[in-house]
Amino acid sequence: MMIVGAMTGRGVLPLMNVPHNVKINLAHYMSNVLKPLLEDGVGKIYEEGASKDFVHHEAARAHTAR
Repeated sequence: MMIVGAMTGRGVLPLMNVPHNVKINLAHYMSNVLKPLLEDGVGKIYEEGASKDFVHHEAARAHTAR
């Protein structure tokens, strides 16, 4: 099981559950994890100021895609 979570200066975003039988690749991560996290989570918290925000991912080797 994989769970994605994020914290911001204004609060914690809802956790997202990634099904265990899904192969995580760049395309899946971008469309099904990162895009909803940014649009639904960060966009709702920061509203108009969301376009000025930066997203930082930890640099763990397991979280990189070529």
